[in-house]
Amino acid sequence: MATDAEVKLLSDLFDKQKARYTAQREEALKLLANGEHPRNEALDAAELAAWTNVASTILNLDETVTRG
Repeated sequence: MATDAEVKLLSDLFDKQKARYTAQREEALKLLANGEHPRNEALDAAELAAWTNVASTILNLDETVTRG
């Protein structure tokens, strides 16, 4: 379970990434061009790219990688 401080950090990361990708739409589209399936065009590219980075951050935590 995430602590309040961890949730705040992830929330701040999302906000910063969304602002970045809103200002740099081409970077968001470049990120979202990766993967097996095309992105859902109905979803906001900046928001989806921001969530992609948040998910990547979570999946790269030691707690996620290491079982114990």
